[in-house]
Amino acid sequence: MQKNNCLISCFLFFLLFLLAPTLRAQSAFTQGNLVVLNVNANTSASLIEYTNAGSLVQTISIPSTGTSALTISGTANSEGALSRSETGAYLGFVGYRTGTNASGTDRVIARVDANGIVNTSSAIPNAEGFTANNIRGCVFSNDGLRYWASGTGTGGGVRTNTFSSTSGSVQVSTTIANARTLQIFNTQLLCAAASGSIQGVASVGTGLPITTGNTITILPGLPTASGPSSYGFSKSPGAVANGSVLYVADDRASALGGIQKWVYNTGIWTLAYTLGTGVANIGSRSVTVDYTNFNSSTGNLISRNNIFIEFFVLFKRTLKYYMRNKFAFWLRLFYGFLYVLLG
Repeated sequence: MQKNNCLISCFLFFLLFLLAPTLRAQSAFTQGNLVVLNVNANTSASLIEYTNAGSLVQTISIPSTGTSALTISGTANSEGALSRSETGAYLGFVGYRTGTNASGTDRVIARVDANGIVNTSSAIPNAEGFTANNIRGCVFSNDGLRYWASGTGTGGGVRTNTFSSTSGSVQVSTTIANARTLQIFNTQLLCAAASGSIQGVASVGTGLPITTGNTITILPGLPTASGPSSYGFSKSPGAVANGSVLYVADDRASALGGIQKWVYNTGIWTLAYTLGTGVANIGSRSVTVDYTNFNSSTGNLISRNNIFIEFFVLFKRTLKYYMRNKFAFWLRLFYGFLYVLLG
């Protein structure tokens, strides 16, 4: 596998198949393409857009110096989660104003609109939240005017504030102080964690909480005992199987790691299967799913553009692309990710 020497392990992605229709016509991003968050050896970051065929579309550099800087350590593999607002109007990710998590610098929340415009004005002071530890991800409201951020450390867990604020964020819950990734589905804030009795995907309060004192509650049926190592997840929207399908990335370094499919029925989520990464003792860190071709009668993804996953191989992140009705594989030279079409 070839690699680019200036690139290191922070490698997250998100599929743009639901960009807001009102923005799509003027968007710098193309509907259906894949966006990757890349971190260079000097902690600077960039967003890279690819077609589903693997062709490079564009690279958007993130400022790494000055008052609008955002850097990512590149050595903490829990950092760099990339999310999309529920309607697809905004991407979100996080980092640091300078240096890394231990530098005492502000934690920075980046918002990217459908035109590819990056705004890094939002920040959480180190002393206020995620103190001397990792901020991992964020998700924005549909209007882009509020964010929720996840991470660990003093004042960690899940915090929220309005867009462009530089202080005054609120810790919405003290149930856990260690949250991994965030998404919003059907107007409900969800997080993934492997802390205490939250060992999978959980609801954060009710709806989209903006005050303190909320409870983080594991989705019924998901694990409450240690074992799984859940990170990225994707829940089907309400229009697809009534929101009853959940894919969870489990990065356990064992045969149990990979992509879990959970199905909701009569009040409880049940594990349907685990899709392995194809690499022994290597789990998955992220997942994004295109539900366009979801067959509600069978409860399965069909046809094309099924599941993108990301995992580690020899400290380098690798991307697999699962597809039905075809069998082939292709090694991407520039990024060193494996793009696999499985029959």
